[in-house]
Amino acid sequence: MGDMFKILLFLFCVCNVVADNEVFERIKNGTVVIKRMMGSESRHFFKNVGSGFIVDPKKGYVMTCAHVLAGWQERDKDNRTLAIGLFDGRTVKAKPVLMYYNRDIAIVQIIPNQYVKLPLPDDYSVSFRHSSDLGMGENVFVLGNPMGMQRIMTSGIISSLGKRVMMPAPTLYENMIQTDAIVLGGNSGGGLFDSSGSVIGLVVISVKEKYGLAVPSALLMQVWDNFVNRRSIQAPMIGIAARSSSKKDDKRINYQSHLGVIVNKVLRGSPAAKVLKAGDYIVSLNGERTYATSTLRALLHQEKVGSEHQITYFRKGKIKTSKIKTVNSYFDLRQEDIVISKQDTKMAKRKIKRKNMQMEIFKNLYGVPKIKRSITKKDRKNKVTKYQKKYRKTLMKMGNYI
Repeated sequence: MGDMFKILLFLFCVCNVVADNEVFERIKNGTVVIKRMMGSESRHFFKNVGSGFIVDPKKGYVMTCAHVLAGWQERDKDNRTLAIGLFDGRTVKAKPVLMYYNRDIAIVQIIPNQYVKLPLPDDYSVSFRHSSDLGMGENVFVLGNPMGMQRIMTSGIISSLGKRVMMPAPTLYENMIQTDAIVLGGNSGGGLFDSSGSVIGLVVISVKEKYGLAVPSALLMQVWDNFVNRRSIQAPMIGIAARSSSKKDDKRINYQSHLGVIVNKVLRGSPAAKVLKAGDYIVSLNGERTYATSTLRALLHQEKVGSEHQITYFRKGKIKTSKIKTVNSYFDLRQEDIVISKQDTKMAKRKIKRKNMQMEIFKNLYGVPKIKRSITKKDRKNKVTKYQKKYRKTLMKMGNYI
């Protein structure tokens, strides 16, 4: 009996090793290293800053975390250049084409050169599996480049679903996947894979190196679909700043709903401004209970921007039901408009052009310019920087609204 147990245990271990090897073979080519060039142009080196995975080998699109690319500059202001390290050892330059700061998701595009030609082979990509199909205890794998090492794969199980982590604005981690697979610094931006090698999440953070958290693939698929079809982020919102209620709130407003969402503020001009007021207690959306802000946000994100919802809320001792539409909470973040929107760029140029014209007219009429000096490149840069700051501030503000 003892010998039989040892044989079965040995066969079980062998099967697990074989299965792990098969997963690694499926996902190794699609996993990349995110690098940043440090130092001067004459003396530089590449530093590994995170991981990523290829979602479109034909056009060279790579998905990673937005925080991995933090501080990247279009013009190499700090002598840093973004690069991608492929599985076969080749390194190629890349550029961000979409940044979703609120959910810590970014898409990067490979810039082809003499070393790397597009399209890449088909096996240099990964496939998605919808996270709604996941279950507790399911085997998962993390493949990345922690602490400067090349391609380290760890395994574990899904220990929790729907996890919420409080982070400084504008980043918001909701409905996260928690795994006990080892996640170290440098794994950020890499994929969380199931036993078939499909992506079920984007690894974003480890908590005291005890467990890792990943953005669910449902959101990744939504962002990717929006990018492919619209080149923008579509994030539905109704326009409220809210918080999850507590049992004390239930007693205070005399409504035994066992947790819900309390409206703190309503954004002026938003769909919610026509229906809700500060202090309203949101009970359900489309008949489904809203136990917390994360639940409400998740229900809104299940539908497209512009869809109509039935919202039930409690106000001054009465239950009310109204219809409400969603709007897009985000801005168009295409290619060169990562930090500054296209509209703000046009506005800045228009103001500069108007000032130049006014100066020219004044000079022709009176023979002397009204302003002693003309608009210089530095003035243009300062003007654009002003709009960049305004745009970033707006992004952070909008990230706090549902």
